[in-house]
Amino acid sequence: MYSQIPGSQLNSTIGPGFYTFPCDANVPIIYFTFGDYATGRQIVIISADSFVFGPLSQASDTCVGSMIAGQDNTAWYFGDSFMRNIYTIFDYDNNQVGFATLSSSDGGNSGSDLD
Repeated sequence: MYSQIPGSQLNSTIGPGFYTFPCDANVPIIYFTFGDYATGRQIVIISADSFVFGPLSQASDTCVGSMIAGQDNTAWYFGDSFMRNIYTIFDYDNNQVGFATLSSSDGGNSGSDLD
């Protein structure tokens, strides 16, 4: 995903897996799709505002991305940049997690079903 942001680069001085990019870069909207057409699907949209942690420092023109690469880029950590865009339900008794779309009054996208 960072390959789509001009000027992005792995920045290990912040910590392992963090990427930085120019704050004025055009950050794409990211879509995650869960499920399939037969059972129904849900699309979670990560906006540019959610994707950017913020500037590297107060006066910096370099920003830090909120999606963090795992070792050898084989896993990615999304954390609050993902979860702030949906309701999340943790069902510990049944070892499952459920997602629900935010209402538009809670900052959700009313057009999140992209059929």
